[in-house]
Amino acid sequence: MTRDARHLYRRKQRAYDIAKKSLKASDWEEFCRLRKALQTNLKRAYWDYVNRLLDPSQDKGSKGVWTYLKAKRRSSAGVAPLKTDGKLVTDAKDKATVLNQQFSSVFTREYVTTLGLPHDMVPYSTSK
Repeated sequence: MTRDARHLYRRKQRAYDIAKKSLKASDWEEFCRLRKALQTNLKRAYWDYVNRLLDPSQDKGSKGVWTYLKAKRRSSAGVAPLKTDGKLVTDAKDKATVLNQQFSSVFTREYVTTLGLPHDMVPYSTSK
C-alpha cells in the first residue's frame, strides 16, 4: 500500500465517522467520493506493481515474477469432479447428490430409544 493510499484510507475513515454521526447527505457524498478515490488509487497501485514486476527492462531476477504467477494460477473453481460407483460426476446437481449421499450416510440422527438414555437427559428431545 502506497503512502497516498494510506492517507486516502485515513481520510475515508474520518469521513465515514463524520457521516455516520451527522447523517448529512453532503457528508455521505464526501465519504463516497473518498471511497471511490481510494479504490481507484489501489487499483492503479496494483497495476503499477504488476507492470514493474513484468517489465523486461528491469532485470531484478525472476523470483517475483514466478511468485506472482503461482499466486494467480490458483483458482477457486469449486468442487472438483467426483467419482462414484466407478463413474466420474461433473454436473453440479449430480455432485450435490453424491455429496448429500455421502454426508447423510456419515451424519445420521440417532433416536432416543436406540441410545438408551432417559428422555429428560437428551438435549432437544421432542417427546417426554
